[in-house]
Amino acid sequence: MAHKYAGGCDHVKTHSDRDPIDNHTCHCSVCKGVTGQATTHVVFFNYGDLKVDNLAGLKRQPFNAKNPNGPLELCTCAKCGKPIMLDDKMKRIRVI
Repeated sequence: MAHKYAGGCDHVKTHSDRDPIDNHTCHCSVCKGVTGQATTHVVFFNYGDLKVDNLAGLKRQPFNAKNPNGPLELCTCAKCGKPIMLDDKMKRIRVI
């Protein structure tokens, strides 16, 4: 079955059939530091609306190096290194 939104890589798939709660181009210093780009397109979903098929296949690291105990974790594929999403330890949002 095709999903309304789908992403990820060959090793970790994400999908949602619910619409995102926010969709914008970010230019904050944290996103710039993580991506090395001037802007990053981000799509926010309610935590339960974005499904991940292989959570064990994710490598997790703090999203914000200046706040390593913050709630957001940058999740990359443990096999290929592709950025998959931001995961919220408080289970409020997921961002792709």
